[in-house]
Amino acid sequence: MIRSFIAQVLQLYVGCDSCGFRFPQVNLDEAGRGNITELCEVFAYLIQALPSHMTLVCHIDSIQLYDCDEYWRDTEYILRFISELFERYPPGKILATSPQPPAPRVSRMFNNALTVLAPTTSSRPRQDNQSSSLPGEARD
Repeated sequence: MIRSFIAQVLQLYVGCDSCGFRFPQVNLDEAGRGNITELCEVFAYLIQALPSHMTLVCHIDSIQLYDCDEYWRDTEYILRFISELFERYPPGKILATSPQPPAPRVSRMFNNALTVLAPTTSSRPRQDNQSSSLPGEARD
């Protein structure tokens, strides 16, 4: 998750000739090995270097996949880290989406203040009398 966020933020710097990244507080070897703490510090550095007028949205699709014992410890650390980072260096937002009901641990972590976009009803198949054609299209 955090690697994806770093990659997305780095795309904002493409073509920036004056962007010489130095990460004095980060152990890049550990970050390269996937150390979550070090990767979060890389992300924080990149966020702090963005223009203050820019709003950054961290989108996590299928958040329910991270709400399991295997990933939860790292997920919780990353979400808390980013939330605290956005409190210090606004504006930033976390958008979590889910094709299933909201992930319970994620919801509890944010005291239900986190909005998780998820379906509210099950989808039903169309019946024969309901056309799926778009406006302006010919119907059979």
